[in-house]
Amino acid sequence: MKIKSRAWNLIVIIGSIALLAVGFGGLFLLQSASASATLTSWFIIVLGILTFLFFAGPGIAFAARKRIPWLKAKLPGGTLAWVRAHLYLPILALVAAYVHATSAPFRATLSSGKVLLGIAIVVSLAGVARHHLIGVTKAAVNADAQISRIAAGQSRAFRQLVIDYKQLRRPLADIQADVNLLNDGERAAWNKVVEVQQAIDHDFPRGGGQSRNVRALKLLRAVHAPLTIVLFATLGFHIADVLGVANNVVRNKVESIASNADCAGCHRDIVKDFEHSTMDHGQTGTIMQAQLPVTLAKNELLAKQLGSAQQTLLDAAAKVCINCHLPIAAGLAKDNTAVLPVNQGTDTKGAAVADGSLAVTRDGISCTFCHTLSRPPGELAGAGGIPVDGGTPNHFTTMYGPLFRDPNPLPVRVHDIGQGEQTDLGQFWNDPVATSLACGACHNVKLDLNGNGLSPFNENDTADANGNRQMNGNELDVVNGKVQDLVLQTTFDEWQDYVHFYDQAIAPKTTVNHPLGCIECHMPSLPDGAQKPVVDKAPGLLTTPDRPFRKHSFVGVEYDLDPSVYTDDGLPASTVNEILTERAALLKSAVTLEVQNPVASADGTGETANVVITNNLMGHTFPTGFAFARQFWLEVHAIGADGKEVCLVNPFAAQGVQGPCGSGVLKGRGGRVPQCDPASVAATVGAASPLAAANANIRFADAAPVGECDPWLANFQKILTDGDPGGSGAFTEVAYQSFLPDIVKVRTRVIDGLKMAPLQSVRLVPDASGALQDATSMTIPYTFQAAPGTPLTITATLRFRHLPPEFIRGLAKEQQSLSNVTASARIDDPEALVKNLVVTDVVSATSGQGAVLACKGPQNADGATILSCEQPVTGDGAVDASGVDPHARLATGTAHPVATASVVGGFTLLGGLVVAGRRPRRRSN
Repeated sequence: MKIKSRAWNLIVIIGSIALLAVGFGGLFLLQSASASATLTSWFIIVLGILTFLFFAGPGIAFAARKRIPWLKAKLPGGTLAWVRAHLYLPILALVAAYVHATSAPFRATLSSGKVLLGIAIVVSLAGVARHHLIGVTKAAVNADAQISRIAAGQSRAFRQLVIDYKQLRRPLADIQADVNLLNDGERAAWNKVVEVQQAIDHDFPRGGGQSRNVRALKLLRAVHAPLTIVLFATLGFHIADVLGVANNVVRNKVESIASNADCAGCHRDIVKDFEHSTMDHGQTGTIMQAQLPVTLAKNELLAKQLGSAQQTLLDAAAKVCINCHLPIAAGLAKDNTAVLPVNQGTDTKGAAVADGSLAVTRDGISCTFCHTLSRPPGELAGAGGIPVDGGTPNHFTTMYGPLFRDPNPLPVRVHDIGQGEQTDLGQFWNDPVATSLACGACHNVKLDLNGNGLSPFNENDTADANGNRQMNGNELDVVNGKVQDLVLQTTFDEWQDYVHFYDQAIAPKTTVNHPLGCIECHMPSLPDGAQKPVVDKAPGLLTTPDRPFRKHSFVGVEYDLDPSVYTDDGLPASTVNEILTERAALLKSAVTLEVQNPVASADGTGETANVVITNNLMGHTFPTGFAFARQFWLEVHAIGADGKEVCLVNPFAAQGVQGPCGSGVLKGRGGRVPQCDPASVAATVGAASPLAAANANIRFADAAPVGECDPWLANFQKILTDGDPGGSGAFTEVAYQSFLPDIVKVRTRVIDGLKMAPLQSVRLVPDASGALQDATSMTIPYTFQAAPGTPLTITATLRFRHLPPEFIRGLAKEQQSLSNVTASARIDDPEALVKNLVVTDVVSATSGQGAVLACKGPQNADGATILSCEQPVTGDGAVDASGVDPHARLATGTAHPVATASVVGGFTLLGGLVVAGRRPRRRSN
């Protein structure tokens, strides 16, 4: 069977069109059918096999046909047909390789597939060059034979002239002079000789050597054989790489778990967002690393002090922090008192998890932790540890999320896509309220200390027995006003009550007719309903459609005080201020602020203005979470008609002590909020004075004495205490959490004994008489030294700082005597962190202006997003990161040498056999 070159051209053209149609058309079919990862993988594998057969098949068959008589008899075609097949079919192989490579989302990084394709192109060119060189050489030989035939019919003198001309024996001018002596017929023949010889000289000059073209062809011919072997070796590596031979065969689970960085191959924008988040830095966060060893060490001392029951509690609950902050690594750490990062040891013990992928040694609450959940894990489940099926970088297992339509999600090779199960609140992952159920795993931080449960009711009890708009299951275990358990955060409980009582308490105040899920504020949508792709690239000819998009930066009140935490992830130094920009927008949607016009004070000695602060329809209290670390305070000033500041009434004037003029004034971003020291107040005005009753049993970490403090201070920050383990009746403010009941206290305002309790979302709270009342707002009075009727302009600003400087300094001081602190966790210079504290102005209002809201959030209007309120942070609201050097994240390896060598070696041997089979065998005489 002979196939001529023209037929081969048609085969290549028609075959290429067919491959493109089947390859790209198949992707559209897979998309319309919502194909599984397995089906998509097989589609790509078949294209890869076709690529291999088109490229290597003719060579393998040709080599086998030469050596195996049976195959030579069975395989059709002659040697020329197989040579042509070897020349033309690699063109189809390159087309098939292109379709194969683009059938998975294209990644911009260098990969084994791209290297393989590059080598294949060079090998194909070398093969073409090899055959072309044969043609060039054959043409030169034929031309030389033609000259011999021309000379054979001429005179002896003519033939001698040809020899002299070809061998450059005489100068060309002498030869031409003799040619002129020839007869007309011989001169015509001579001209033909010169014409033919010039064609030969183009590639093989008479003076010796070869033309550049021939040298290039010979070079390509020379590299063809070794490059073919390299090609087969690279093919082996590519197969080992994409099929995860190392992850699936050699590496253990710790080394092969998929990390956030692995998701970036297709979701770079989302991963970049997530790298901004506190969740991503659950393990690497500066304060988390620093506080954990202090908390563990203090509770070990507490267990020695209080006995076996406390030790049993510590043994059972020591991992409660890392179970939520780094669920994958926590599940692998056998040591209950593991500290961070898990791959670093301390002075007294080795690393909790010595080695592993970035999912273990770096990631916090990872992509896979959330997106492998098919159903909500249950309230408080995170504290006990949640098994995570993280898969490997080559197959992530099923990833759950909101499923899009028109068009369907893109078919991918590395993971299936699901939307989760139906819940009582809706389809998990496809409904923001239902999705929020996942947050309950970690965003309640409560520990049952007395063994009788966290509530007098069953936790699933949704009734409201006392009518306080708090579900029975969310009521705390309180006896004689004291919480019987360790309760640090109840954000999820607050949100549950918000959803349950939304129609009754929230709906009348807004046009939004449905409760919000957590993601609607903390994963805000883009302004004006804008959409964008959720993947970086689409396979084949598919598009990357615009989708409803939510930020994965998980906007909250935290950021890392060490900007190198972000630059170590390969992010720019400006990242910290991008985070602060989003955070400021979130904070501005939290509350409204109103300064009412001043009126004469009750005693007629001054002018009193009420500042009213109101929870802006949020799904939880204000503040929520670890409110003992969050400083929300009011800065208040009054200006008279003459433009001069009018001071607040000084309650210490009778004692001859100077008081502040305005309230809540901070001396620099790292200055202390001027909380009065209760002992100093009592010593100044007497223990019997009402002023001395404010937090009288609290020893504050960095309170100011009378004369430097602010008795009018309104600070919503709660107080984290040691829990009074000795039962002395006195509590000390600390920077760690003791496993004791009722350790978080409410701050009291000195001037009037006002409890700075959080502003509720829907719950009602009892007043002094026990009657339930709305607690979404608080009225805070300020009295100024002005005669009644004096015109005053009063300005109030709610300010925020996410950590007190004394908290940071306290951790550093406690660490000095500990041996369980890793090198990364130790705070050697607390002031380097304190200088990066920022103060954010949440909202400002002026008397008579009415209630002011700085930013409308999704709770105020359908389609609203906090991202519409973003403005660059400056001054005390920004971090100076100009001196921070960016660092590139270290990449994890993609293959294990032993596993890879076994596959690469096999394909290298196959390539060597193919090359050896193509070489002509010498026959012995």
